[in-house]
Amino acid sequence: MNMNTRLTDKLSVPAPGSWSYSGPFDQAVKFIERHQLLDAELWARFAEQFTRPSDDHDLGWRCEYWGKLMRGGAMVWSYTRSPELYRQLEAAARTMLKNAEYDGRISTYSREAEFQGWDIWGRKYVLLGMEYFYDICADESLKGELLDSLRAQADCLLAHFGPGRSDLREASCHWEGLNSSSVLEPVVRLYNMTGERKYLDFAGYIVSLGGIQSANIFELASEDKLDPWQYPVTKAYEMMSCFEGLLEYARATGDERWSRAVVNFAHRVLNSDITIIGSAGCTHELFDHSRLRQADPEFTGIMQETCVTVTWMKLCGQVLRFTGDPVFGDAMERSLHNALLGAVNTRMVSRDPLSPGGWLPFDSYSPLRAGLRGQAVGGRMVMADNTIYGCCAAIGAAGFGAAAQHSAFLTEKGAAVSLYLPGTLSLQTPGGNRLEIRMDTKYPVGEDITLELSVDTSEKFELDLRIPGWCKVPEVWVNGGNVPAEPGWLKLERVWQDGDRVSLRLPMSVELISSSELGEGSEELPPYVALMRGPIALAASEEFPGDDLSGPVELGNIRQVRVSEAPFGARMVFEAELKSGGQMRFADYASVGKEYDKNIAVWLPCGGEKGTGIMNRADHLITQETAMQKQKHPIWGPSEYKYRLSAGFEPFIVSYIHSDSMTHPAILVTPGGAYGFVAPSEAEPVAIEFYRSGYNAFVLTYTVNPLILEPLLMQPLNDLSRAVRFVRKNASDFHIDPGKLAVCGFSAGGHLSASLCVHWQDVEDPGPEYAGISNRPDAAILSYPVITGGEYAHRGSFDALLGPDPDPERLHYMSLETQVTEKAPPCFLWQTAEDDCVPVENSYLFARACKAAGVRFAHHVFTSGQHGLSLANDAWLANDHGDTYTMAPTIALRDMLKSGGIEGVPEDALDWAFAPPGEPCPEYVKKLRQDCGIARVWPELAKAWLTAELGI
Repeated sequence: MNMNTRLTDKLSVPAPGSWSYSGPFDQAVKFIERHQLLDAELWARFAEQFTRPSDDHDLGWRCEYWGKLMRGGAMVWSYTRSPELYRQLEAAARTMLKNAEYDGRISTYSREAEFQGWDIWGRKYVLLGMEYFYDICADESLKGELLDSLRAQADCLLAHFGPGRSDLREASCHWEGLNSSSVLEPVVRLYNMTGERKYLDFAGYIVSLGGIQSANIFELASEDKLDPWQYPVTKAYEMMSCFEGLLEYARATGDERWSRAVVNFAHRVLNSDITIIGSAGCTHELFDHSRLRQADPEFTGIMQETCVTVTWMKLCGQVLRFTGDPVFGDAMERSLHNALLGAVNTRMVSRDPLSPGGWLPFDSYSPLRAGLRGQAVGGRMVMADNTIYGCCAAIGAAGFGAAAQHSAFLTEKGAAVSLYLPGTLSLQTPGGNRLEIRMDTKYPVGEDITLELSVDTSEKFELDLRIPGWCKVPEVWVNGGNVPAEPGWLKLERVWQDGDRVSLRLPMSVELISSSELGEGSEELPPYVALMRGPIALAASEEFPGDDLSGPVELGNIRQVRVSEAPFGARMVFEAELKSGGQMRFADYASVGKEYDKNIAVWLPCGGEKGTGIMNRADHLITQETAMQKQKHPIWGPSEYKYRLSAGFEPFIVSYIHSDSMTHPAILVTPGGAYGFVAPSEAEPVAIEFYRSGYNAFVLTYTVNPLILEPLLMQPLNDLSRAVRFVRKNASDFHIDPGKLAVCGFSAGGHLSASLCVHWQDVEDPGPEYAGISNRPDAAILSYPVITGGEYAHRGSFDALLGPDPDPERLHYMSLETQVTEKAPPCFLWQTAEDDCVPVENSYLFARACKAAGVRFAHHVFTSGQHGLSLANDAWLANDHGDTYTMAPTIALRDMLKSGGIEGVPEDALDWAFAPPGEPCPEYVKKLRQDCGIARVWPELAKAWLTAELGI
């Protein structure tokens, strides 16, 4: 062990006052500051415990309250910089100094009863409280007094414990001395403050003991063969406290064995015990493999202790700083937005009649399966004035302090942002210049985050942004230019100038999680389901009138609804269909159950197949291929079709039907062509591709306007609407399931399919025989779709559809990103980032609109490839498009031109549509083939998605 080399952190915490936030986080901090940290009577009550042996009679932990609150108060002051809070903390520190005995000892245990129960634990917290206040203390004289007291308190321990003296682990009858061993952290901190070797030696002695009597948990973590729930002692909070101290020791000594042990331990806790809300312990306060136990109804008592949540957040912050591993930023974010914010008693509801002021600021336990908040006061102790307090109420403020301090960092090359909270960061560049970052966001309720930089001098540095691990398709722009991103740290190095803007979009969908997906052993769990949206766990609550959490549920479609539909203050609300009929509503976990009188649940027992909670799904599509029946079907009856410049063409579909007696899912293809023609490359080849996967397929040849002579308006949409109704009306003849019909559109055909998805209710059919037949698709595949009439419009498509000078209301109506509602069917979108014909922003706009409306969707953007890739296969490369019947409307118009039926238009006006393709150069063919290798996977992705969405 090299005693002269310290281990340095990858990330540095900026100076106090570097953060100024607003929104729910700031509101919670200010709530705790106002109702707890500024309560002078509470501070006096805690300090009074040290004026007598208040813990002798029951060997209790009243000794912890003052230090916990002082540590949390100092951390919160570093965020708020409140003068009033500082004065309160200073007064509390001066009061505690007066409680020292002749030799510096400060304890709630008499000398006759000391060194048992929770005595060392309480002394640990007095040390930590003073040390944290020392760090922010502005009075040098008072700092001297604090340091003298800290030395004297520690020297009392050194005189009694160590080699040849008493065993520190035996100073408690609880948890094999784990609680006493956690004094390691303040002892190392004292060494860092004084440089006195005796404190480091004492810390080394504590480490050598291994934390507990029956095993060395530090060695176990170093070996990395067991999860913490498999250790001989599994008390979660105290164990994490010990590992916080071990990391301080590793930093001070440079011993990488112990830093590896801490990192191993943190990863093991994260992977085996951290639950969906970011806490641990489903068997009250123990590590118990909570990753699995969270969905196991066997234990029904208290769980998910707030002390565990806060200590986990603090450990995450330490390991994040030390390693720079963003997975611990992800973990802290989840804990903050679920368990910690959920534990704040914002309604000031009374849980215990002896609570000072009638209530406590934090709940102690957080239910995961149907249960109540506020079930018990964790660490409840009655004090001399017949009031009570609890461990969780005392520690909660430190969780918010830890979140603030670890929301942004300084790095060797610049700055890093880990938590996205609205407000301002005041930092420094590596060159020592001012760097201010203003964040505008409603995240994690919203998906968009804007960071605007303010600098006095242009400077090259690196700005690192944490992209959460759950976000698979992040979108990032710097000054409007797209930047590729993926989960982890996005490192943006450039010469930053005043006013530069970085925009992030972290798309979030509601994801259903099954208990059977929780890892090894989860197949034995009873079937439960939970819903997550980004970092937020969604919870059902009996606060919603009529919602019952007592029985199994089988969830269907989920949509977002207005928060005003919740009878309580919620940040987001969703409604899920129940297969048995009716609905169940969900809100963000942190908002539910605040009155302590209604059950809430993240995990719900489910019906259907074991662990699914959704409709039964077949394992695969029907793949039997039989002789294909191909046939053309006019879709409009006599006098029903009225587009004036159709040149005698009438829309039709061509069917590709299996000649068997089985019932197949159906897909209806709408090729592209800018509403000027119907492209053969996106017609028969696509139909046959899906036919071979078990679908009965149809291709629509619809009305087009190649010469921009008369706007199409609603005619193509009328064509598609009738085609859907026609297929469903003849479902028995076509051997299709009318409840499993998808549309598949390309480019302008994608606009047409998407139009039906959002406007299906607006399209009335003139045929009485179609009354009562739905035109709503059950799902849609949108391939490099035209969507918007705005900035990223494909003008040719909108000119053909609405004319070169469209009516603004019609343009808005056909700009589909503005039209999506929760009534749209699920949509699968794909496109290439290089599309220079229809900008990729079109599919992003529609995907975001689906997300906002609560419509299920998938969105795939491939790195390279031109517009119009169709199946992106060898046949497409060879211009082999099969039957070209979709050219029928163009042929009809050309024939009319040649006959002089349209005045003032040259006969060769449509020659472009029939020109044979030129011979591409070898380099271009090579690039096309590379593009196809990337994008050609889309049909398999789409078919797998349809299998799930349609329940095939």
